[in-house]
Amino acid sequence: MASLKPEKPGCQSGKKEPAKAPVPKQAPPKEEQKPREPKKKVPGHLQRNRTNKEE
Repeated sequence: MASLKPEKPGCQSGKKEPAKAPVPKQAPPKEEQKPREPKKKVPGHLQRNRTNKEE
C-alpha cells in the first residue's frame, strides 16, 4: 500500500495552480466587442423576462 502513494505523483503535479491555465487573455480586446451593442440580439427567454418587467 505504501508503494502506491509514491507512484501517484501525477495527482500532485496536476494541482500546480491549474487556475492559471484558463487565464482570460481576451480581456484587453474587450473594447473591440463594444460595437456589438447596436445589435441588441437578446435571446427569446431573456426577452420574455424583459417584457414582463416593463409591464
